[in-house]
Amino acid sequence: MRVPVSVAALNQQNLDDRGIRTIQDIAAQTPGLNIAASSGSVGGMRASIRGINSTAGAATTATYIDDTPVQSRNSALNYSLSTFPRAFDLDRVEVLRGPQGTLFGASSMGGAIRFITPAPSLSGTSVYGRASAVAIDGGSPGGEIGLAVGAPIVEDKIGFRVSGWYQHEGGYVDRASYQDANSTEKNANFSNTYVLRAAFALKPTEWLTITPSIYFQDQKINDTSYYWSSLSDTHDGVFKSGSSIPQPSHDRFWLPSLKMVADVGGVSITSVTSHYARNVNETRDQSQTNNLTTFGAKYLFTTVNGYDQVIDTWSSRTKQRDYVQEIRVQNTGPSRLNWLVGGYYSHSKIFSDPTLNSAYLNDFTQQYFGKTVAQYFGTGLVDGVYRYTGVENTTEEQYAAFANLDWEFVDHVKLTLGGRYSINKLVYDIVEKSPTYVTGVSHNAGSIKEKPFTPKVSLSYDASNNLMFYSTYARGFRTGGVNKAVPMPACATGLAALGLDSQPPTYKSDTTDSYELGSKGRIGGGLLSFEASVYQINWKNIQQSIRLTCAYPLTLNTGSARSRGFDLNLNMRPMDNLRLGLTVGYNDSKYLDTLQSGTKATVFAGQKIDGSPWTLNGFFEYSLLVGQHDAYIRVQDTYNSRPQGPFGFQNPISSVYDPTRVTNEAMNKLDVRLGLKAGPVNWSVFSENVLNAHPILNKANLFAYAPFFTERTITPRTIGIMATVTM
Repeated sequence: MRVPVSVAALNQQNLDDRGIRTIQDIAAQTPGLNIAASSGSVGGMRASIRGINSTAGAATTATYIDDTPVQSRNSALNYSLSTFPRAFDLDRVEVLRGPQGTLFGASSMGGAIRFITPAPSLSGTSVYGRASAVAIDGGSPGGEIGLAVGAPIVEDKIGFRVSGWYQHEGGYVDRASYQDANSTEKNANFSNTYVLRAAFALKPTEWLTITPSIYFQDQKINDTSYYWSSLSDTHDGVFKSGSSIPQPSHDRFWLPSLKMVADVGGVSITSVTSHYARNVNETRDQSQTNNLTTFGAKYLFTTVNGYDQVIDTWSSRTKQRDYVQEIRVQNTGPSRLNWLVGGYYSHSKIFSDPTLNSAYLNDFTQQYFGKTVAQYFGTGLVDGVYRYTGVENTTEEQYAAFANLDWEFVDHVKLTLGGRYSINKLVYDIVEKSPTYVTGVSHNAGSIKEKPFTPKVSLSYDASNNLMFYSTYARGFRTGGVNKAVPMPACATGLAALGLDSQPPTYKSDTTDSYELGSKGRIGGGLLSFEASVYQINWKNIQQSIRLTCAYPLTLNTGSARSRGFDLNLNMRPMDNLRLGLTVGYNDSKYLDTLQSGTKATVFAGQKIDGSPWTLNGFFEYSLLVGQHDAYIRVQDTYNSRPQGPFGFQNPISSVYDPTRVTNEAMNKLDVRLGLKAGPVNWSVFSENVLNAHPILNKANLFAYAPFFTERTITPRTIGIMATVTM
């Protein structure tokens, strides 16, 4: 309530009360935050805040576990996007809306998400546990079990916090191969997730605290949640994929860190050293889709003599290694002038080596064109079986100095000045091999160096102890990046439509400038509390992925956009046993100018940036006594409106015009929870998605007019029982 920024904060009890387990759950109940899945990744996701949403390049939203950034760059050959920690044993989750470039650096151009873990205790014992069992309508059962314990080992000197959690999420999408009637799996998109954490606090002196910790998360997804439109009846709850093979994903990361805090003479010095190591292995079924994009639509579902099945298998392995060192110094005593200065260094590496196995392709070209692959393209399959192989090594280094000053220059009026100066360098080396390239090999190597400055200015006024107004200007930034090669001459027509004769090897950085007015307060002694803000964000030189007519993506800087909107959060307690809440978010993000390339527009003035313009979440919670125990009923509803165009695929002047595509449907999800508190145990039965809604989300085809669509939806009605223990 005292911070001049639009922030949503949820502690562990809030997360449990609202049934929040994943970042998608957080986004559904946090206006301004959007989480998008990608059809190019089985489990990866992309976060955006206030409409600053890009399908290419570095993340537009920073994600932190404690003091360590863990977002991932969508680089040339890395399609795994980002992973997010699960909501177990957390002190709180914060969603900071608007650019946070001063304290969180590059990739916080839309905002930041912080997952903050509980600190080890030096003085008392605490226990938190959670277990649940659930059933999905038309799907397989699931459940979770987890326990966290914290206690001192030596009072006031040494303490620990350890936790472990396991969840099995049931599936609801069936896989039945269109090529092999015996290759089927019911409820194939189930997953298993493990989370382990251990932290120790050492206090050798009164002024020094040392906290080593390690965080581990392992998620295995058995198959994708995308299903085929032609085989499914979404509104009737029938979800089927015709993929020839399972499409699993294994996403695992380790995060060891060392935090040291020294408090000396009214000054606090904090050092954080961490190493984020993430490995992602994915398999995707691209059977026939590559033949369609390479040879034309009539080859979508072809057969090849001598082959019972024609299968293209995409396998990708990505390694992300981030080393981070940050030092912050700030005053701690009461003062009208509070300051913070710091230095930051990070060294990040991404290694990817995707392959596309198309061992049948020689026989395919012989049958349909009377030529081998080598005769048809000029070079043969890589190692005799691969249509494509690639190796990417990208290294990004950042040096930064930052400062933040809060000055109450007159009573109740505070001026905040902040700034961050960075030196960012990206070095890349990408080697790709494919018969679809002119020489069979593409090599792209080089470097990008940029020196951004991201300022922040805020003015806040405390009208009373219960009412505050603020205005804020802030800048966000993200580094440029590298394009992968596109097949030539297959993509020559698509490039020509953009006025290009070859793909640009790199693209430049982009920036956001945000202007925000807000107010926070309490009325009637806590009867009503509110947070409200309005904003405009100007986005320049936008990095966006453009899909060519050959179906391959190309990242370009696509002009300017404007994002406008507001956030409103209301909480009311009209009676001691009744709580009401409503959060509302509205966002209108659109391009401001037309970027003409050849005969088509890459983007056009007024084109919307995808996302639901309206997001609403409302709840009421009523408490009562049942015997000697506290009981409660909680009902909440989450609504995301249908995205309103015009989008590129809806306008004939656009290079991606496709009248066969549709926008996402509106999403309305109703949840009900009944609970009983018996001592330290909170028992609850619940139903999520009570109305069993199945909105069509992310419906897309390979390229304009391609006769093949995939889509996804939210999890069908889920009924369960849960127990939490807090001591």
